[in-house]
Amino acid sequence: MNKMKRLLVLLGFGLVASLAGGCAPGPFNVEVLLDKEDTGLQDKIGAVQSIEVNLVGVSDTDLRRWEEMSMNGYWEPDNKMRESAIKFVMRFGEGHPKKQTLSVNDVIWNDWIKKRQANHLFVLAYLPWLQEDSPGDADPRRKILPLERGRWEWSAWGALTIPIELRATGMTLLRQPNKKK
Repeated sequence: MNKMKRLLVLLGFGLVASLAGGCAPGPFNVEVLLDKEDTGLQDKIGAVQSIEVNLVGVSDTDLRRWEEMSMNGYWEPDNKMRESAIKFVMRFGEGHPKKQTLSVNDVIWNDWIKKRQANHLFVLAYLPWLQEDSPGDADPRRKILPLERGRWEWSAWGALTIPIELRATGMTLLRQPNKKK
């Protein structure tokens, strides 16, 4: 009976540790959706304009370079940084869903977290009508999400989903991370 109690206690500690999440990086479900009410995303005939969103896992080593990168430059043809990035691509517009999700189960998380030691997720939107470059999150075309599990409130019933709304004026996080401790 004593061995059974020890086993139950160890299993209980393991369960609590896994629910708490700790500081280990994600993965998460990342959902990007178009603002249904925003007519600024539509062309003259009312169709949604062509928009590309890139999600890129970034390590602390590369963080500053990605924060300071020109968003106008990133979207230029033959941009080396964009071409060499391991990225998950979402396309919005005619013939594409208005809501798209990078799944917690997608194999790209393994490349980002295990191989590249990513602890930040950059969400980069091609909104060609916005031209003013700003560093970091000050640019409405760039969102930087922390991948540390302890920065997000977890549901006891399933994987965390981080929703991001895409508007003509930029992107908005619909779920905010906790402050860094």
